[in-house]
Amino acid sequence: MKFHSILTFIPLESYMLHLAVNIQIHFRLVSPQKGLEIFILAGQSNMSGRGGMQLKEAADGYKYMMWDGVVPEECNAEPGSILRLTASLEWEEAHEPLHYDIDPAGPIGVGPGLVFAASLLRSHEANFGKGTAPMIGLVPCAVGATSMSKWKKGSFLYNKMILRTKAAIQKGGTLKGLLWCQGESDTINEELGASFALKLATFLQDVRTDLQSNSFPIIQVGIPWAHHPHPKILKEVRQAQMAQANASEQVFIVDALGLPLQSDNVHLTTEAQTTLGLMLVEKFNSVTDSYLVSSHIVNRFIYMFFKIIHLCYFMIYPILF
Repeated sequence: MKFHSILTFIPLESYMLHLAVNIQIHFRLVSPQKGLEIFILAGQSNMSGRGGMQLKEAADGYKYMMWDGVVPEECNAEPGSILRLTASLEWEEAHEPLHYDIDPAGPIGVGPGLVFAASLLRSHEANFGKGTAPMIGLVPCAVGATSMSKWKKGSFLYNKMILRTKAAIQKGGTLKGLLWCQGESDTINEELGASFALKLATFLQDVRTDLQSNSFPIIQVGIPWAHHPHPKILKEVRQAQMAQANASEQVFIVDALGLPLQSDNVHLTTEAQTTLGLMLVEKFNSVTDSYLVSSHIVNRFIYMFFKIIHLCYFMIYPILF
């Protein structure tokens, strides 16, 4: 049993907003016992999770945000079937909040990652039978209020993400995907918005190069932001996200625009995070199913080709010799 507390102070209007999360968590360190499918969770606060935040007031007048502790039922899974990589690079049984020891930018609540993993397990079992699904390993890396510049190759966050992912793979498992939700911090001024497209494209290619794989899907989240003070910049960033999904192989997108937001008009509610997790599963299953079907067709074609060659050999050989 451990107790985790993250405290940050930021100015809000005429008083200090005291951001705090005090979470008592029961967990156990575990070792994967069967095939482990690894997913990276990276980006900003809507990936690390701010769902379920409530404004509280302390006896001395300080106001602070605290997670309400409500976990969506869509997160339910067999004990030990979903793991998360801790800050100390150990596998433990996954639980909300997934980023409690990763994101120091504020109080952590519900994100889309655990809903995604639990729903993916259910879809595995629906397709292949109960007990056939592999374990899922989540690698939390998201940090709130981070622009694309903070994620460029060589930066602290980028290096940490690559290190954590490689550590997860070395412990046993296969990298199956990157879930990426970032962009809000690049909509605050024109300079950041104008440079976003190139930074995003470079980041995605660098990740593939450093993880030595072009095959795993990268699923972006189209950023939401109601009543944005710079709608043109928001549109520019969102268009860059969509363009990457259209132009790059194995890069996809689900759009969070229109999902319920909290009172700050930026962060997704628990309900919205649940929906987003389900959207990510649907997209992942659709793109991986297409890959499996196409691979099956190619393999079938190769098989038939060599079978024809084999038959021709036995037909022609007696005539020639």
